[in-house]
Amino acid sequence: MNQIELTAILEQQRKDGTLSSEGSEYLDALKKQESGFIKNYVDSVHKGTIRTKQKKKNGKTTEYYWTEVLTRDGTYKEFSARTEDGLYRKLYCYYEGIPQESKMSLASIFKSYYIDRCNDASISSQTAHYDLSTWNRFYKDKSLASMDIRSIKSSHILRYFKREVCKNGEVTQKAFMKAHTLLNMIFDYAMLGDIVSANPSRTRFPGLKFAEPKDNSQEVYTKEERDKLLRYLRNLPQQTVYSLAVQLAACLCLRLGELRALTWDDYDEDNGKLLIWHQIVKVEKDGYKRSDIDVPYTKSHSKKGRRWVPVSTEAAKVLKQLRDLNGDRHYIIQSKGSMSITEQNFNEKLKQFCREAGVPYYSSHKFRFYGITALYDAGAEEETIRQIAGHTTVDMTRHYRRSEDRELPKSLLEAVFN
Repeated sequence: MNQIELTAILEQQRKDGTLSSEGSEYLDALKKQESGFIKNYVDSVHKGTIRTKQKKKNGKTTEYYWTEVLTRDGTYKEFSARTEDGLYRKLYCYYEGIPQESKMSLASIFKSYYIDRCNDASISSQTAHYDLSTWNRFYKDKSLASMDIRSIKSSHILRYFKREVCKNGEVTQKAFMKAHTLLNMIFDYAMLGDIVSANPSRTRFPGLKFAEPKDNSQEVYTKEERDKLLRYLRNLPQQTVYSLAVQLAACLCLRLGELRALTWDDYDEDNGKLLIWHQIVKVEKDGYKRSDIDVPYTKSHSKKGRRWVPVSTEAAKVLKQLRDLNGDRHYIIQSKGSMSITEQNFNEKLKQFCREAGVPYYSSHKFRFYGITALYDAGAEEETIRQIAGHTTVDMTRHYRRSEDRELPKSLLEAVFN
């Protein structure tokens, strides 16, 4: 969502009386900054002259601004508005190819829904961004998005799902459920605002075809692959924050956000353990930009997420190298700037190291799968594994177990079945 769209949504909220005083002040500052940009842009591309006219209606005289634009087919198109700023905005949208959406289109209702989700303190920014990603994937700039939400019927949605979402079996049922769930939530939001009286999306849609889900249960680093990657990284002529960060991730069972949030204050070197109590996450900034912040909780949002994690001998060696390299910084795997390394940069470096080491690349989260699986295979108690992983339930811990196929020892086979 760009700044122009955000301004339009906030303006509508102010008209509806739902915008806070702080939001109103922010909107005024945003519009002032935006108006200057729009005027400069239009003046650089628009060749026509902006004039004023007076129109009489019901005995009242109203002044408005207007101009003409020479279109590609050689004809002139007139644009008008009651204010000069309004006319400049219309011209900006025309030259930039931005459609003038109906205030009741599905797209405009989604934008209001999304802004409200971002402003709701009970909803995480990650959840709101998840909605935006789903919208961009399945609805943005599509036929259903431009329709007036009040005129959308179940038959329209069924045709749209068949032609635009499922595409005769190109997406999985899980992906379809994401699209369907979001549409339900948009219509429920419209019902609460008295825009529609019913939700035509809350019904079954027969005849949809889905792709077979991809089996990625075994897409986890094996012990041989992990060891090969670690040997390559240890033998690099010069260690960097990234090479050491990957080695540390391979020696722990942490989420990447927890790993990135580690500070030297979290490391009890004398007792060989790390305190896990916070993480780095992306949050919405100004309603549409995402930035990294350090939050005082882990993904589980419960006391079970706060835990001490033992440090292996290998992990302790890596931490010592990081202290020598990075000991004067706040975060253990901090590179440039005041924050830890980014998730994107970490995974890009991991992909590079895997390619150079000759092992298949899986995301950083697969190190967590490997570590939990290895603890199971080593015979660790399940409750201990759950605590180290920071899960709230053992069911989630079991989900991470990806044991390799092993041949059953004959002695055990004889003992069980004889």
